[in-house]
Amino acid sequence: MIEGEGVKPTKHKKIRVLSAVESDMNIITQEMETLFKAAEHGDLTTLMFSLKQLVPEFTPRYVFDGPAPAVFQRLRHDLFVTQQSAINEN
Repeated sequence: MIEGEGVKPTKHKKIRVLSAVESDMNIITQEMETLFKAAEHGDLTTLMFSLKQLVPEFTPRYVFDGPAPAVFQRLRHDLFVTQQSAINEN
């Protein structure tokens, strides 16, 4: 639950009620199409912007438990040095 998304208090301090939040489905549909196209073309900048448009609270996470997924290593080679990259640099 995120404040501003229809969260309302009740008499009990640990219980809250969610009310529906109105959304324009045309805008959401357009943004989802942008998101999918960006993913298909490997356009990370547009993809991240689109995610932020859909989920304003979205914050990318570049810390993983274990090695970064291969897709992150390919798309953000500036952040993740793969073993092959390290070999090629030497």
